[in-house]
Amino acid sequence: MNKTLTTLASLGFVALIVGILLTATSNPPKPKLPIYGDLGPFRLVERSGKEMTEQDLAGRVWIADFIFTKCAGPCPVLTTQMSILQNTLPREVRYVSFSVDPERDTPEELRKYAEAYGADRSRWSFLTGEWPAIDKLVRNQFKLTAKRQTDAQPGFEVLHDLRFVLMDKKGRIRGYYIASNGEYEAQPEELKKLREDVETLLKE
Repeated sequence: MNKTLTTLASLGFVALIVGILLTATSNPPKPKLPIYGDLGPFRLVERSGKEMTEQDLAGRVWIADFIFTKCAGPCPVLTTQMSILQNTLPREVRYVSFSVDPERDTPEELRKYAEAYGADRSRWSFLTGEWPAIDKLVRNQFKLTAKRQTDAQPGFEVLHDLRFVLMDKKGRIRGYYIASNGEYEAQPEELKKLREDVETLLKE
């Protein structure tokens, strides 16, 4: 009788463990950060002159921004903030600056711009290409803004988003952060949140 009870108790314990494992498998923990969708493919030219695609960033947490080298407004603020992130976040994080003025931002121009901000070639990429590809990437894939202005003053030819975008290792958008306000001032609270979210993604 005692042997039978012991056997039943053992079977019950096993069933309990199996139930817990099945529940954990069928209900995986929700990600701590929202998922805004997959970025999708792109094919552009890096400042080195080499082609770069989304596959070159696979398996990496990375931060994107949008600038142009002739910008007389917020771009220097964004690039300065990106430089600080490069020098303070873990080395495995990558950075990508997309030019929204690709006709003038040749690889050579982007090289000079990147060097002026101390951009590490191995971790920070500057990309250019044809305007239709840039326009599609910014508006349709990142869900942001980039609009050329034909009657603008020099240095303000492109109206574009002033946010950093946080990407995860699977090429998914996980966060948007205001890097500069309308007065071209950095936003420390937004950047603090970005830092915290980078640390979260690195642990996923």
